[in-house]
Amino acid sequence: MKKRWVALMLGTAIAVTAGCGGTSAGTKDNAGGAANEDKKGTAEPAAAAGLDKIDKPVTLVVFDTTGNWTKDNFSEAFSGSKIMQKFPNVTLKFMPFHKTRGGLTTDEMIAAGEQIDLIVGTPGTVGAGMYNQKLEADIAPLVKTLGFDMSRLNPGAVSIVKEVGNGTLHGIPFAMSHTAMMYNKDIFDKFGVAYPKDGMTWDDTYELAKKLTRTDGGKAYYGMFISFYHAALRNQLSLNLFEPASGKSAFDSGAWKTFYGNFSRFYDLYNLDATQVVAAQQKKMWDEEQVVAMYMPVSGDPSVKGLKNYDYMQSPVFKDKPGVGPQAYPFTMYISQTSKHKEDALKVINYLVSDEYQKAKAEEGTFIPALKDNKYLDVFGKSNPGYQGKNVKALLPAVHAESSKWNAFTGTYAKEALNAFIDIAIKAKDANTALREGVERADKAVQTATFK
Repeated sequence: MKKRWVALMLGTAIAVTAGCGGTSAGTKDNAGGAANEDKKGTAEPAAAAGLDKIDKPVTLVVFDTTGNWTKDNFSEAFSGSKIMQKFPNVTLKFMPFHKTRGGLTTDEMIAAGEQIDLIVGTPGTVGAGMYNQKLEADIAPLVKTLGFDMSRLNPGAVSIVKEVGNGTLHGIPFAMSHTAMMYNKDIFDKFGVAYPKDGMTWDDTYELAKKLTRTDGGKAYYGMFISFYHAALRNQLSLNLFEPASGKSAFDSGAWKTFYGNFSRFYDLYNLDATQVVAAQQKKMWDEEQVVAMYMPVSGDPSVKGLKNYDYMQSPVFKDKPGVGPQAYPFTMYISQTSKHKEDALKVINYLVSDEYQKAKAEEGTFIPALKDNKYLDVFGKSNPGYQGKNVKALLPAVHAESSKWNAFTGTYAKEALNAFIDIAIKAKDANTALREGVERADKAVQTATFK
């Protein structure tokens, strides 16, 4: 029977409540611990062979918590037809996040009684949804029983997934977020400024930004924008957003103030309003309006839709941490506790991290590989004309920063860290006041969160 990738459409009888929704080898310490543990849990090859076959017809619902995909582009991005060719008995249904993407929030999915088998998430998106609704499942026993080979995966990514889960394995990383700085060659050419290079410090980058921040022909140009939310989550100084022992917010420390100052000095060059410091608007100004010389999203899709004459450079580094880029930040496929098809779900994930799939998606320029040793990064974008001639090796750093502490509330801390940065960037408040109020908001949000 011919299978097709189907977007999950909910009936009109379902009441929808209003709401709003929300990479590289790891450190040596993480790598050693993960590798040793995974070797112990690796089953015999005979058991692993069972991961390649699903005998009975099954429908698996894939729910996205990231908001990166719509029902229309998810099938193409994930090669849904390719997955179902691998498993002819599987029908995949995709449910995008939130009504703005054509779907529902996690809470709305649960309230509607909808089936959820696989959950796509990042460390910053799963906490308020998946963990709040107790959808997480410890899949370590299943991994061992079916012979899933964890040792093939990026150990830093696996370490973060476990840390978000308070030491428990709830999902498998299948792709890495990039860490490159992108730059608009046309703006550099327009103002006669040399292109940036790999290995630059943030101080070097600031000097470039000053040269490129100007008004020309009545149009304002901006030297550098960065998604501060992701910069904080993946900070290169390995600073904790919260105190591990108490759970209290910690992004008002002296070290954090230095980190804030590194980026707020760029925004001191501009005259922006609050909306223009948010990643979505900054991306529009970079890609559509094309008035931003350098842009560092620190996460998400590295491709650019509107801008053509651009390239990548490795993330700038702090001068006292040469070569150290942002922390690893994996895209992860979780298995829902409510799923009745957990074995089949893990078999699909096993294919997502297979050499065949990882290489194909890397060549297409869709996903940055989640395997050890940056495997297949050298062929990234090979079959995609949009990446030809570009410095794709800059998408990941030579070394990811050591991971900060994570928990299910990390995204909440980072959200308030961003709000504090916005207050500083638009000069609404001084740094001390903005950070003090930011940690107070974050602590209150965590304290009042309801975990069922």
